[in-house]
Amino acid sequence: MSIDTLTADRALEKIGSAHALRILDTVVVENPEADRPVFARPRTTARGMLKIARNVGMVQEATLQLVRRIRALGIEPRLVPPRRAGKVKGDEFRQITRWTARTSQHGRDAAMLVFGK
Repeated sequence: MSIDTLTADRALEKIGSAHALRILDTVVVENPEADRPVFARPRTTARGMLKIARNVGMVQEATLQLVRRIRALGIEPRLVPPRRAGKVKGDEFRQITRWTARTSQHGRDAAMLVFGK
């Protein structure tokens, strides 16, 4: 098992290889459509809010493409809502998961989707 930060293409390669070797249980993907709408934020200009909305839309589209590509491999991904509890620091992550190797914030975020915390 590993916790890695990969490009979508590299992740799909690893998923495909693991699936072919029959060592893949589940693919978990954060479901951005389960996220709340983008509301106005204090001290954020209209232009700033449009940029935020565009970024959210880009993430949603990228995720939909990733899900389509995973399904094309014959795998039904488990879509989970985004984590609401905020970021997890390294020490807290080790305490929750017992994972002792070094991890990036992206890796911890992804792993917390799997752990459901």
